Amino acid sequence: MATRVSAILAALLLAVSAPAILRAQGLDASALFEAFARQPGARMEETTTPQGLVTSVEANGVRMSRMGEGDSTSFVEQDVSGKGAVLCAWGLTGIFSVLLDACRPDDAAEAREDTAHALRDMLAFILANDLARRPRSFWESQLETQRAQARQFTSEQVHRICRREQNRQILNAYINTPSDERRRRIAELLSVPRQPVVNPCL
Repeated sequence: MATRVSAILAALLLAVSAPAILRAQGLDASALFEAFARQPGARMEETTTPQGLVTSVEANGVRMSRMGEGDSTSFVEQDVSGKGAVLCAWGLTGIFSVLLDACRPDDAAEAREDTAHALRDMLAFILANDLARRPRSFWESQLETQRAQARQFTSEQVHRICRREQNRQILNAYINTPSDERRRRIAELLSVPRQPVVNPCL
C-alpha cells in the first residue's frame, strides 16, 4: 500500500509535468524550441552522439535540447540557473495545497496563506515568461487537474496518505518553516526571468 500511496502523490505531480502540459494544449515542442533559440543572447551548441545529433540552446539560465531528427525527435528542458525549476516548484506547491486541505484542514492557516500567495506569484511569473504564451486559464486548469484527482481519493486513501511517516515529515517541515523563510525561497526562485520548465524535479 505504501507504493500505492507514493504512486498517488506522483500522479499529482505528473499532472503538471512537461509532457502533460504539452499534451494538454497540443503544443508543438519544436515551435517552442525555435522560439526559445531566438531569444537575445541565446547560445547554441551542436554535438554528435551515438544516438544522433543533439542541438542545445541556453538562455537566461535554462537549457533546451533537441535530440534526433524527424519522427524520432525528442526535447529536454533543464533549468540551470541555480534558482530551481519553476514548474516543478509550482507543481509541488500545488501538492502542498492539496495535502494541507486533506491532512490539516483545521489548522496551519499561515502555511495555507503562504501557499496560496506562492501559487499566485509563480503563476504571474509563468504568464510573464512562458514563450508559448499559454493563457491563465490553461495554467489554472493544470492545478485544477491536481485537485480533481485528489477529490477522487477515498477516505481510506486520504487517511493513509496523511498517516504515512514520510508525508507527515515533509508536511510538518513545510508547516514549521517560518513564513518569512517560505516567502524568501519563492522570491529567490522567481528572481531571474526565464522560461518556466519542470526539470530538474523529484
